[in-house]
Amino acid sequence: MKLTNENYFTPKNKYLTNSRVGDYLKSPNYFHRKHILGEIKSKTTRAMVTGSAVDYLLAQDDEKANYVVVARKNLKNPPTDCVEVSQSEYEEIMAIATAVQETEVYKDIDKKYIKNPILSFDTKIGKHFVGLAGRPDYLLVTDKEIIIVDLKTSRTVDPRKYYYHCKDFGYFRQQAFYQDLAKRTYGDLPVKSYHLTVDKQKDICNVVLFELDQDEIDMESQELEAIIIEIANRTDYSKPKINWEDAIKLNNPIF
Repeated sequence: MKLTNENYFTPKNKYLTNSRVGDYLKSPNYFHRKHILGEIKSKTTRAMVTGSAVDYLLAQDDEKANYVVVARKNLKNPPTDCVEVSQSEYEEIMAIATAVQETEVYKDIDKKYIKNPILSFDTKIGKHFVGLAGRPDYLLVTDKEIIIVDLKTSRTVDPRKYYYHCKDFGYFRQQAFYQDLAKRTYGDLPVKSYHLTVDKQKDICNVVLFELDQDEIDMESQELEAIIIEIANRTDYSKPKINWEDAIKLNNPIF
């Protein structure tokens, strides 16, 4: 099956993605019920709505849904031809998008980069997945290098805090996923990964460009390979039975 913007975020996508790996790491049982059995449906959060809308504005992708400001959202029977947002959500979306558009980095991206490319590699992964796939925000390929840029929003753009934010949210693993797919698609070229990050605190919207540490990405790449093999070979997704000997001693992690 050819992956498209229409089917990428649907159950029709039978490729293993970074977000699905993230769900597996949270809980194999949850991963099984959501991505194999289809018992758990994805829920749209405010952060997801904001991110998708900003992406829509910056990528100027007519295939995405329209965003409409409403006084009250229809949660029981949401419309299928648009995405409803509140006035406060709309103001946040516009503030973030405008802040990004005003940067010299985005002006360069807008001229030169591929927006929302779908990268995929066909390889059977166990019984349930037909390959690997990823969808970075922006991609540039030259004869010398590959550059990947993801747009992120965050409550902080302090470098130290944002580093731990990236660790907690699996962003280094995400870039390991993207880099591997980019090399499989375009050749074994040097790759750099960046985050164009917006401080989403109200009325602030500072934009910072972070270059992600390649050593961190490489370490995640090694772990990712092992996780994919584990997913391919896993047959038991039942919740673990916790016994007394399974207790984890909780110590101060600094010492």
